[in-house]
Amino acid sequence: MGYGNRFKSLKRLESTSTESDSTELRKVPTGEQKSALEKQLARELAGDMQSREWTPSAVSNLNYHTLRTMHVRGDKDPNQNTRRPMTAAQEIGWWTKDEPLKTKEPWTQEKRHVHAQSEMTKFVDDMVLTDRCFRLF
Repeated sequence: MGYGNRFKSLKRLESTSTESDSTELRKVPTGEQKSALEKQLARELAGDMQSREWTPSAVSNLNYHTLRTMHVRGDKDPNQNTRRPMTAAQEIGWWTKDEPLKTKEPWTQEKRHVHAQSEMTKFVDDMVLTDRCFRLF
């Protein structure tokens, strides 16, 4: 992205050391030279199907691992990574914290004392035992 990188301007600054006065961005590791074996593995994972003989089970396993690593959610919420919402959809719940409903609104939870049989059920069961012709309705 060019001159006005909106996403970088929204990013929170993280200190590289434990000192709180440092506002330097965390250093991103740069790519180092890879061995031939690592390059071959990267080609296979990228989907270079002509690099070796592919069996259906190998393709299925490769698709499985690709889908597992396709989207890895970070350990922080979006409102902890950026100062403001990056999209309009994020503005809805930006400052809300999802607390358990039981602690946030305790009136929604009540203790339930379940009865195995109500009085009416007991009455009907007793009447059926004493009178075969008894019908409730």
